[in-house]
Amino acid sequence: IWSGKPDRVHCKSFSACAIDDITAIQAAVRDCGALDYTTRLARAHIDEALKLLQALPPSVYRDSLEQLAEFAVERSF
Repeated sequence: IWSGKPDRVHCKSFSACAIDDITAIQAAVRDCGALDYTTRLARAHIDEALKLLQALPPSVYRDSLEQLAEFAVERSF
């Protein structure tokens, strides 16, 4: 995995990574702002989806879709 820095190329396959490699990869992704960016983008998509769901009549199905959308963006794993 290329981290954007010439001196930081990590293992090519997660199955071959050591814990230290995974920790370094997580740090590189976090440090470059990728997590913040994708969280903001996901939130924007969820907000749009929730607006569009309002066109459906209230039901347990709409409620479930709304809950699933919120779960997708709020989860921490």
